[in-house]
This record gives sequence, structure tokens and C-alpha cells, in this order.
Amino acid sequence: FFSKDNDLRNRILFTILILSIYRLGTYIPLPGIDALSLQTLMDQIKEKFKAGTVPLPDAWGGYRIMPEKFEFWQGRANRLHDRFQYRKEGEGWSINRLAP
Repeated sequence: FFSKDNDLRNRILFTILILSIYRLGTYIPLPGIDALSLQTLMDQIKEKFKAGTVPLPDAWGGYRIMPEKFEFWQGRANRLHDRFQYRKEGEGWSINRLAP
């Protein structure tokens, strides 16, 4: 678990700004709202939070997932699937093709 630090704030800043402007799924234009009005509102909110200190609810947090390997595959009709494994090695990843 990691604390609510600048990294978390930076990751969600844009989302918070957008959500403060409009409701998801609403049609644009809304009465009295056009693209210029939305941009003006976005600029005002960016200015308000330009220091990057967006207040977050106490319940917000997150987990850092540090995987050691991933496997991706693409199925084929003949069952000779393409399978690839990405395994963490130091600072990089090794990529290996796996048997179907």
C-alpha cells in the first residue's frame, strides 16, 4: 500500500479536473455550455490546483502491483496458440515464446 503522495495526485489530477467539469455520458452541447466554455472552466480549475495539491477523500489510496511475469496468448482455430511470456529480469523483461 502506498500513501497519498504527489505521484498519486499527479495520476488522477486530470480525471478529477474532468469530472468537476461534466457528467460522464452527457450529450454536448449542454444548454449554455460549448467547447469554449468547457475549456475556460478547465483552465480555471487547472489554475486553482496548479500547485498539484488536489484535496483527496480520506478513503482514496491504491496498491502498487509489481508483477514478476505476464503471459499473453492469441488463440487459433487449430489450437496452435501463440503464447508469449514476459519475465522480469533486473530492470528489463525477457520475452519467450511458449509451447501452445
